[in-house]
Amino acid sequence: MIVVFGASGNTGGEAARQLLSQKQKVRVVGRKKAKLKVFADQGADCVEADLLKSADVSNALRGAEVAYFLIPPNFAVADFRQYQKDVTASLGSALASSSCRSAVMLSSMGAEHPTGTGPIVGLYELEQRFKQIAGLNLLAIRAGYFMQNMLSNVAMVHSMGILGTPAPAEAALTLTDATDIGRYAAKRLARRDFTGFEVINLMGPAAVTLVEVAKTIGTAIGKPELSYVQFSYEDAKKGMIAAGLTEDMASLYIEMYQGAARGLLAPQAGTPLTHTQTTFASFAQVFAAAYKAAAA
Repeated sequence: MIVVFGASGNTGGEAARQLLSQKQKVRVVGRKKAKLKVFADQGADCVEADLLKSADVSNALRGAEVAYFLIPPNFAVADFRQYQKDVTASLGSALASSSCRSAVMLSSMGAEHPTGTGPIVGLYELEQRFKQIAGLNLLAIRAGYFMQNMLSNVAMVHSMGILGTPAPAEAALTLTDATDIGRYAAKRLARRDFTGFEVINLMGPAAVTLVEVAKTIGTAIGKPELSYVQFSYEDAKKGMIAAGLTEDMASLYIEMYQGAARGLLAPQAGTPLTHTQTTFASFAQVFAAAYKAAAA
């Protein structure tokens, strides 16, 4: 039995689809069972679970040989870091008391640092908690910044005609398509070919600068003049809050940008790096579709 948490999300959903296409025995786990119906139609066992409840996680792990874990995003909470700590405690307790001794977890580049990386610190803590579990074989997938996160800029491109973040224009980004992460996770879950604690860094075919990102998006949406603008940290935070993020979450993102500027989000020295297939130029077509839909 392979258990996939976060199956209604980007990486978990793709991992589940890949495993089911291989006729693997799969249990998918999500917040709402209705969102898992598509997997049930393909033969998956479906379990509704609140990851903040260790009993729910334990129930989902019954009979599991290997499982895919993540901390689902929840931008509505007042204290995101406490939310991460609570999910980590729940997952760690349930996994430690289960018979499952192989796990793949969604982490991030920069997760080796205990401070200074904003929300990524929560993934450092999850890695450390899982490493404490006796006899657990753990693969931490430290992915680059999700290409899908760029979709949050659709409204800015529409309203302001620019693409902007607090990062320098020539900053090289290790962008990764979430679908590729799910496919990679499925491969390793099926093989179970990792022992002890292993790390793999995942990024797209090549690093891209934010100038290149703006140019690529502009070409895809028919606005080749689209330019990149670097915001101050203060202005960026105000913009995030105006877009609907809590002040707590906006502050964590600013800390992440500051950590990136200090080089904290690069692959850890001595850990392997694997390039995924999807280029940002290819993903820009997804952005273009979202841009067109927003204009409709």
